Amino acid sequence: MINNPAILDGNDFSIEVNRTRTSCTITIIKYSGNEAKITIPETIDGIPVTNIGQKAFDSYTRLTAVTIPADLTHIEARAFNNCTHLTTIAMPGSLTHIADWAFAGCTSLTTISLPRGLTSIGNRVFNNCTSLTALTFPDRITDIGEGALYGCTSLTALTLPDRITLLEIGICARCTSLASITLPRNLTRIRQSAFSHCTRLTKITIPDKVTSIGDSVFSYCTGLTKITIPDSVTNIGTGAFAHCTSLTAIMIPESVTFIGDRAFRNCEGLPPATRTAISNRFGDEVF
Repeated sequence: MINNPAILDGNDFSIEVNRTRTSCTITIIKYSGNEAKITIPETIDGIPVTNIGQKAFDSYTRLTAVTIPADLTHIEARAFNNCTHLTTIAMPGSLTHIADWAFAGCTSLTTISLPRGLTSIGNRVFNNCTSLTALTFPDRITDIGEGALYGCTSLTALTLPDRITLLEIGICARCTSLASITLPRNLTRIRQSAFSHCTRLTKITIPDKVTSIGDSVFSYCTGLTKITIPDSVTNIGTGAFAHCTSLTAIMIPESVTFIGDRAFRNCEGLPPATRTAISNRFGDEVF
């Protein structure tokens, strides 16, 4: 029986035992072996493994595949950060939370299946996963952190679940292969630089509950030709569509009361009549 709060067992896992009045679980806090394919045990000394701790596999570049135990609920911050040869990870249905930077810099990860029970994803979780081509979010997710998919340059299409009401800062920024995205029906706010530098995005429909489009949200989306803004929108931030050089059509509904400076800077494809109409309502500063 385990007596110490942290030990190194025979499988090269440093662990922490978490005891409450009603339960006893284990967190993997460090791997010190040298295997390329790892199966994290379901139990250690009969105690279930439920967490992978902060930096448990951080920068372990030999890792190519990992199997996670069935009772796991949390993957903590930077758990697999910069595991540059990781290509495969199997996640259990019990997983509910993936913390900040958990898989950031996993440049060989091509696909990942997120479990149905997952409800939240932290900041920069898949930051610069440059080989990631496909990702499906489960319907139960309510929170996706800032820059969660930042720099996923091979991601081509994305559907975000309808329970999401807020798109965080830079969530898909610099996803330069992203050509198709479906936004959540219940979305109300898009924060700064959410889709900045998504250069293959050609059109997007903003759901009719959105009230605010933040600063630089679509800046440098140089392939964007058309965007539909619903009557619910009241605010368009500074530089929101700046440098969208292919944008040829946009309708600003009467509901919009504020457009920030340089919102349409260098939007060279907008017809003169459209530019004049916008200038007359909001001033030349928007260009």
